[in-house]
This record gives sequence, structure tokens and C-alpha cells, in this order.
Amino acid sequence: MKNTIAIIILAVLAAVVVTIGIHHKNKSRLVPLAITLPKPIFKDTPQDTKVKNLEKPLGKPRPPFLAPDGTTNIALGKPVNSSDEEPIIGEIEMITDGDKEASDGSYVELGPSVQQVTIDLEAIHEIFAIIIWHYHKQPHV
Repeated sequence: MKNTIAIIILAVLAAVVVTIGIHHKNKSRLVPLAITLPKPIFKDTPQDTKVKNLEKPLGKPRPPFLAPDGTTNIALGKPVNSSDEEPIIGEIEMITDGDKEASDGSYVELGPSVQQVTIDLEAIHEIFAIIIWHYHKQPHV
């Protein structure tokens, strides 16, 4: 008899946990993430790029990233470190300053060889999208 009661209690608790999880999931409605990137300003004829596994351009905007309503850029203004302490152009802090333009004075160029950048988000966050883009005056792979 005691085992039967224990099984019923566990079944009720499991049902409550599942119900709470479903309710929370529905409460966090996913919406398209508003991402504004600068337009490419290519100056020359695009290069014929032959790179293994390179996806062809879609010819249309990519599908939107979906994230819970109210999601924001958590990297904006956060501390940045890099393996290149003295970039060729710009300052490391510009990586998280929110300026995405391709104009002079708006980008960072790290030195040759493999480099790394670390952004300290200063807390634990749930991340829904990571957006990385390149210098927009010429195409890159």
C-alpha cells in the first residue's frame, strides 16, 4: 500500500513538473531578433572565390534568428581582450562598441597569423545567436 501511494505521489509531481515546463516554454515566445548590419560597400569586382564547402550566396536575406521577446545584445560595451594587444587599425574596445559601419575609424584589424578575441560577458547568460561579420569594403571568406 505504501509503495502504491509513493508511486501516485511521484506521478503527480512528474505531471506538475511537466506542466510548469510547458507553461514556461509558452511564456517565452520566440520572435525574430532585430539585427541591423551595415550594407556591403564593395569597391571592386568580386573575386572568384573557390573554397571547399563554401555556401553560395542566398540571393535574398537569411532567415531571421529567433529568440525570446526582449532579447538584447549582451556583449555591447563589455570588456574585450585579444591576443593582439596593439591592432594594426583601431582599438580592441571597438569590438563591442556597437558601431558596425565599414567606414574608416569604425573597425579593428588584428595583426597577421591566428588571433583570438575574448569578450567578458560578466555573468552567465543564455545565448540565442552569435553574429560575426567582416570588413565590408571587400568580400571575405
